[in-house]
Amino acid sequence: GKDILITDFNLSKKVNQEFKYLMSQCCGTQGHLAPEQKSVGYSQTVDIWAFAIVISKFLKHKNFHYFSHNEYTINLKHFEIQDKFLINLLLACIDNIPFMRPSFDEISQ
Repeated sequence: GKDILITDFNLSKKVNQEFKYLMSQCCGTQGHLAPEQKSVGYSQTVDIWAFAIVISKFLKHKNFHYFSHNEYTINLKHFEIQDKFLINLLLACIDNIPFMRPSFDEISQ
């Protein structure tokens, strides 16, 4: 099938897609964390959020570290690269409602 790969330097591993547990320990880079990682249990949808941060860097968004702030409104002129497909994908991946984010299977379609 189609795999979504940026790079992992062989440090990551694919987890069982049927993973049903909520994680609760938070670690990561400030500004790259999904909003739910700061307050409650979270699922693998935080990986979709992190994927969106990578996309934002490709699009050269200047303020990606504000995405997790509820008050922040994304301004399209902050993207140096205006690729509508990638911007729409990014917006779907940073939905504040975790279960509304697409899965990697959906993204690869």
